[in-house]
Amino acid sequence: MKAWLRLLKARILLLCSIAVVIVGIAPVLYFLGLVAWQVDIWRDTRAWITLPAALAFADRALLRGGELAPVLAFIPHLPQITHIDWTWSTHEVVAQILRHLHIGVIPGLLGGAIMATGISS
Repeated sequence: MKAWLRLLKARILLLCSIAVVIVGIAPVLYFLGLVAWQVDIWRDTRAWITLPAALAFADRALLRGGELAPVLAFIPHLPQITHIDWTWSTHEVVAQILRHLHIGVIPGLLGGAIMATGISS
């Protein structure tokens, strides 16, 4: 009887690990999809469209008619941060990071960490 319970416990743990890996794949695929879209546009027009993380805080009304219109639905929208005094040195660093970091890198890294957790267990 104990051998049967151990086998059941091992199978449940394996299924949970597989589920965690599948959950972690989604953000990685999001990042890869955004990069694939950028490469596709670049191959067609020879113009690289940047997707900085600062787009998540940008006003959507200004972006609707531009180059980002096809992918705008896939970019998360966070509330604008207008009450922060950007003259502080730490805020300037954060602003520079948001202007230069690809919008899909953070979800991609989180997805990779989730997948690594699922694989290791």
